[in-house]
Amino acid sequence: SVLAVTISDQSAPNQTHRFVGICIERFNEGLWSNFTLRNVVERTAVEINYELYNPTILSIEVLLLEKRLDKNLLFLRDAPLSESRYPFDLAPVPHEKGAPVPVNDKKIKLLPRPWHFQWQLHGYRGIDPDSLYGQLTPEELRAIEKKVDYVDRYDLMKMYRSRVNAAEQNEVLGEVALQHTELIRHIDLLKRQRQKTEP
Repeated sequence: SVLAVTISDQSAPNQTHRFVGICIERFNEGLWSNFTLRNVVERTAVEINYELYNPTILSIEVLLLEKRLDKNLLFLRDAPLSESRYPFDLAPVPHEKGAPVPVNDKKIKLLPRPWHFQWQLHGYRGIDPDSLYGQLTPEELRAIEKKVDYVDRYDLMKMYRSRVNAAEQNEVLGEVALQHTELIRHIDLLKRQRQKTEP
């Protein structure tokens, strides 16, 4: 999503500072929650990290509400600046209350190497595959295959799905459905008992 954050800044002309940017990362939870916005200023990428509960924050405005394919967009650091550029006077895009959050499934092309991070090792879905794997050496591609094989070897759910036949699966689902029905009956019985005891 694209946010606008206004903070109190005593050194600013109007004693406030407003920054607009795309949220590339959320980190921690509770009072330690923080998030990072990224934008391009004078052809230079700028990132600002905000503590969510910092008392100097005056307002946080959602200008464009959307989901991406990955939990963070740190790979934008190795993408063209145009992918991180948003106007500071961007008008808020209306979003109907209760409507599902739209998903932006855009694939971002990476710049030529070197990169800041080994993005190929972390399963990012929002990176254009050609710009990612097309720049890897044969040794790096084999390392990825080895890692995938290692994960698959200990994937218990994958092993279970590959070994359970249809008859066994139907038997298990039947038992689950029966237990669920009994649970509903028990809950209804408790409700009726409570209603009888209430004055």
